[in-house]
Amino acid sequence: MSNEAWMREYLGGLAHVHTRLSNYHGHHESDQSVQSYVAWLHEHDLLGPQAPWQYLVITNHTANPVRPWRLSLRGWRSRQLKHQALQATVDGIRVWQGFECSLLPNGHTDIPDTMHARAAVVVASVHGGWSNFSDGPSRLATLEQACNLLEVDILGHPLRGIEAVASDLNWELLWRRATATGTAIEINVNSFPGATEPEWRQTPWHQWLKSLAHGPAQLWLGFDLHNQVQLERLRANWQSIDNPDEPNQLRDCLLALRSAGIRPERIINRQVNDWQAWLDQPKGDRGSKL
Repeated sequence: MSNEAWMREYLGGLAHVHTRLSNYHGHHESDQSVQSYVAWLHEHDLLGPQAPWQYLVITNHTANPVRPWRLSLRGWRSRQLKHQALQATVDGIRVWQGFECSLLPNGHTDIPDTMHARAAVVVASVHGGWSNFSDGPSRLATLEQACNLLEVDILGHPLRGIEAVASDLNWELLWRRATATGTAIEINVNSFPGATEPEWRQTPWHQWLKSLAHGPAQLWLGFDLHNQVQLERLRANWQSIDNPDEPNQLRDCLLALRSAGIRPERIINRQVNDWQAWLDQPKGDRGSKL
């Protein structure tokens, strides 16, 4: 079987995608709109009924990830984010509009209740330089606490920034809490270390995936797309998916999932009907399905 054949079993929804509305002072890495994503991905046969991805999940930042704060309900950005969240279809492509919020030191997030009510999905991630997130045990405790928040559907890139101490942590505690609360765990393809990166980054990732494979938590495959450079890399990755001589972050990540024993069925954002069915469930009812 070619790599493309089995890798398609893990794919379906191109998720964790940012538009220009994710840009803030000090954080300016997004150069796309929903329309430009759909047009470019469709042009290059990456998005559509027969393509590797069939739908988009937009997750714009609710506030500046460099220095998160709780967004004003009446501000311009809040209005713009809520307006974009009304888009459900673009040129025949299904689009789920959600948000990526930041976890705050007080144990809450920066997403206002009115925006949470508009969101198809909410991803909560650690951003900024808060000292209480910088060491492994504190990060793990913060993520466990975030699972209890009703507005949080998914924990975003939980391994990012703590790879050096990841092997010393008891991740099983987080997997159990996530499962009990119906919170999914993101596997962030953009953060996955390629074959040329140092061993101190690769080893924790492979150990983390093995731990994740043994836990019952539901998983979300995110790409953390922001800009044209990443789109070009995604296209190059897909075009060279069966060429072992070409560096390929997507292939390396999916091979690592497969090697760890993570089955495609664990990924909640594959088939569009399964993704919608997961979203339609009350959060507390999601965790006991695996």
